[in-house]
Amino acid sequence: MAKRAHTHVVFELDFKVVVDKLCSIYHDLSELGNIILQCKYFLSQYPNYRVQFVKRHANVAPYLLLGWQLIL
Repeated sequence: MAKRAHTHVVFELDFKVVVDKLCSIYHDLSELGNIILQCKYFLSQYPNYRVQFVKRHANVAPYLLLGWQLIL
């Protein structure tokens, strides 16, 4: 992503458990925890990238775009 000159990126997720784990300082020892750790490492390389929770009904744009993609 850095090659495309995106300097401020917000990842909006509608899965609160994942957002909470990404924003937590604690390490989860489960398999999900390992994936979260890799995501945290990626995000740490880009200090202007952040993750935030949005309710699903407020996050309809990706679903609408996906629907259009399936039609084409």
